[in-house]
Amino acid sequence: MNDIFFAIPTVSHYYKETIPKLLQNLKQLGVSDYNIIIFVNESESSQRFTIENGVRHYHSNELSYFEWIIPKIIIEENLFHDWWFLLHDTVSFNETMPNQLKEKILKTTKRIIKLTPIHSNNTGIIHGDIFREYSQELILVISELSKITNINQRKSEIIKREKEVRISFLGISFG
Repeated sequence: MNDIFFAIPTVSHYYKETIPKLLQNLKQLGVSDYNIIIFVNESESSQRFTIENGVRHYHSNELSYFEWIIPKIIIEENLFHDWWFLLHDTVSFNETMPNQLKEKILKTTKRIIKLTPIHSNNTGIIHGDIFREYSQELILVISELSKITNINQRKSEIIKREKEVRISFLGISFG
């Protein structure tokens, strides 16, 4: 599991509830602290990056659509790894998860593996090369979106941009 990194978006007022349970679950399954990165939105931290209990945390307050920030931070901080497992902060896994993940990755020729039909579940596996390939488009779109303060206008622009650059709720389309 050393080639799979776990990106977990969360919000500052929930993460003290959800993240400890998820971290305990992942560590019981053999996932190392190094392979877990927590992305905390609505953070009051004055630091962009912290290490808490051995796990990296990136703090942001840039956008209301926080999942757009994950690829931006991955690109800006040069966090290019082979595979990223983007998951919701409220999930839990049974003991078969590590083998199922490895199987899915080994059997696929795709660089994006959709894990759920529900678009807002924030889950999927993405090959790191995609972040490299789309880095310029992602940074440009994210910076333009961050200038739109009206939430409804931002939603409308996100939908428009998804079609243009094939960027979605998680930064890359799982479609």
